[in-house]
Amino acid sequence: MRGIRWAASWGLQQAPPRARGRQPGQGRRLRFRIRDRFNASDRNKTDNNIDWVAKVFFDLRPDMRVELGAARKTRSPAYQERYLWLPLQATAGLADGKNYVGDVNLDPEVSHQAELGLDWRTSRFYFAPRVFYRDVDDYIQGTPSTDPVVIMISTMNGDPNPLQFSNVDAEIYGADVEFGARKPDRGHG
Repeated sequence: MRGIRWAASWGLQQAPPRARGRQPGQGRRLRFRIRDRFNASDRNKTDNNIDWVAKVFFDLRPDMRVELGAARKTRSPAYQERYLWLPLQATAGLADGKNYVGDVNLDPEVSHQAELGLDWRTSRFYFAPRVFYRDVDDYIQGTPSTDPVVIMISTMNGDPNPLQFSNVDAEIYGADVEFGARKPDRGHG
C-alpha cells in the first residue's frame, strides 16, 4: 500500500539534581523555633530522576498521521518547595496571595503518561486533536499546614490558612486541539 509508513522515536535521560539549603539568620523569638527546627534538619538532597519517552507514528495517508506516545517524567522540588522555612508568599509563580512553607523531605514527582493524537495537515489548514492521561505519584501541591508555629507566624503575616508543599497522588487527563489555516496567497503585483 503506497503512502503508509511507520516511524518511532525514543529517549532516556538520567539527571541527579543536588541541592543544599543554607542556615537562615536570626529572627524574632517566635521564629527561633521554626528556624532552629529547619537548621537541625538534613538539607542535603540528591534525587535520582530518570525520564524516558517512546512514540510511534503511523501515516494513514500522506496528509494524516496517528501518534501514540508513552513517557515517564520526573520533577524534583523547586528551591521554595523544599527549603522555604518561613511561611511567605514566595510561591514559585503561583501569585495566589497565600503563604507557603516548604518541606525538606519532599520526594520528586513521577509522572507516567500516555497520549494518542491525530495530525492532519494540508496546504491550507491543519487540525491536530490529542487525548492524554497522566498518573502522577508524589505530585507537589500546597496543602493546609497543621503546624501550629507555622500557622501562628502566617497569621501574624496576614494569612491564617498557610499551605505547606506536600506530596500527593494525582491523575490528570484531558484533550486538546491545535488547528489553524493559512490565508490564500492573493499575489502581489
